[in-house]
Amino acid sequence: MSDVLPAQTVQAHRAALARALLGAPLPPGADAAYAALAAREGVLPLLEATLRRSVEWPALPASLRTTLQEGARRAVALDLYRRHELARVAAALAAAGLRVLVLKGNALGLWLYPQAHLRPTRDIDLLFASRAEADCAVDLLAPLGYVAEPDPGTLFFERKCQLRVAGGNRCELDLHSKLLNAPLFAETLPFDELWAASQPLPGLPAQVRALGAVHALLHACLNRVLDIQTGEPERLKLPYDVHLLAGRLDKAAWRQLQALACQRRIAGACVRVFGEARCLFATAFPPDVLAALEAAAAVEPLDWSRLGNWRYMQWRNLLAVPGLGGRLRWLYERVFPTRSRMQGRYGDGSWLQLMGWRLRRGMRLLGNRGISPPGSGASKEDTT
Repeated sequence: MSDVLPAQTVQAHRAALARALLGAPLPPGADAAYAALAAREGVLPLLEATLRRSVEWPALPASLRTTLQEGARRAVALDLYRRHELARVAAALAAAGLRVLVLKGNALGLWLYPQAHLRPTRDIDLLFASRAEADCAVDLLAPLGYVAEPDPGTLFFERKCQLRVAGGNRCELDLHSKLLNAPLFAETLPFDELWAASQPLPGLPAQVRALGAVHALLHACLNRVLDIQTGEPERLKLPYDVHLLAGRLDKAAWRQLQALACQRRIAGACVRVFGEARCLFATAFPPDVLAALEAAAAVEPLDWSRLGNWRYMQWRNLLAVPGLGGRLRWLYERVFPTRSRMQGRYGDGSWLQLMGWRLRRGMRLLGNRGISPPGSGASKEDTT
């Protein structure tokens, strides 16, 4: 097998990787290309740890074992650095009396996975009780070397801060004033509710916590929904999060998740994402809970079968913004974003150059086809 997997066999190799994460042997002839695919899927450290514990490890090709071990060592080093930065940031925020919820991989690595480095992350996501507190965090983090992007606008609920050393980005923080950066879901799970059910994180101050298991699973489902909107490919690390989270819920927790999903009209999100986890990892979900979620999804106002329809989801997000003035502002902020926001999506360039790429991307999304600028990827912000 070459280091670049043929496009027509990628799904088969992803399925083989998923089985390997559950303890099955890799297919005969597996080589370093599987490590490359595992890295793209965000599961290389997890694959290395799983295979290293197996009886087949000594018989694997030396190139595969070497690539996996090197990738795992890099993941450990990066995790140590990120945890150091998270501790610095958490101490500064806690000293100011702010309550903070650590989201996504950085939290899951600390309480859901056996070791934190097994859950790779690109940045550190932090949720605050309000926009005012998120803005206060920007000022508190400046003495630590973090520089915030310009205010993205009133209807963006996420702001990036970067720690730059010698011109390079050493660490990025995403400061959230809502759990999800989308009007359609911004009010679905309010901060105080999340905080009341939150859990402590080892080595961090008491004011810096993680989502409880039920809310973490709902959050994972809604994050995947945002990925589907933008056409981002599914990466194995996300359904594996769902697989592990599902295994942590007892009967009472499943009842709580069912009630919340039905009440907040996000049952369809759960059905869609649970289906992906079942397909890849044979994840067990209570049949009665699945049946109740499917019944609720069928009558929800959002058509969950159209998540990949960009125009439909843009329309639903627009309708979720309160008031005519708010909707006009939402449209303006998306049609004419700041240069710094476009740089984060499309790379460096003048405002006019970046707007050119944005317009071409918009035409692609309107027609469900087109091009992307070099080095760019879909952004959840394009749909929120």
